[in-house]
Amino acid sequence: MPNFANYYYIIIALQAFCLYHAYKNHTQQKWYWIILFVPAIGSLLYLYENFYNRRNIDSLAEGVKGLVFSNYEVGKLEKEVKFSPTLTNKINLGNAYTERGRYDEALALYASCEKGYNEDNPELLHRLLKVYYLKKDYEKVVGYGKKLEPVKKLGDSDDKVAYAWALHRIGETEKAEAKFKELDSRFANYLARLEYARFMIETGRSAPAKTLLNNILEECDSMDRYEKSSKKWVVREAKRILQGIKSYNMP
Repeated sequence: MPNFANYYYIIIALQAFCLYHAYKNHTQQKWYWIILFVPAIGSLLYLYENFYNRRNIDSLAEGVKGLVFSNYEVGKLEKEVKFSPTLTNKINLGNAYTERGRYDEALALYASCEKGYNEDNPELLHRLLKVYYLKKDYEKVVGYGKKLEPVKKLGDSDDKVAYAWALHRIGETEKAEAKFKELDSRFANYLARLEYARFMIETGRSAPAKTLLNNILEECDSMDRYEKSSKKWVVREAKRILQGIKSYNMP
């Protein structure tokens, strides 16, 4: 006879993953109710809506495995570092710690690698910048951002966005503006441009933020069907930010 308990745990894991994904991506509230009150069918409908190609299916599989076996994964990585404390193994374990909010442990691992020829290792600098940003240590973020600039083109990455926000947080708002402007390219860098809109709103410039967001929506609307599907999250987030501006400006 089939073990129905296994199916129950699979549904619970799927439901938890879908709720987490919906929260992280600011999904419409209706999905929370669908996932909560119709767990199996609701989760499958949510997955169909948000994961439509092979790459996304692979990401989903990894996400569910990470959710269910997170402690096992960390334990396995810890054993690998103990057996072979290479840069790659330490970074992998540090990444796992970061994903689980264990920032101090991640920093200790990364810092132990920051010496000799690895002192300017772009991957290591990127990881340090990311964790310090999550810890809101903006002075450190700026320091690592400056280190990264000559050795690695930041480009459309969370490095440059974090660097720009950190500059703003320590009072260097003009430099932050320059970093965001470098990423403001049509039909590209959507995550960075959404952050740029948030930056403009925070610095009291709702009008140019609205212009940027409307430009993003127009770009997405002009895309072909496949591109539109891949940019659903951009449209959803741009509309959410725009709605926030309108609500704030209401009498």
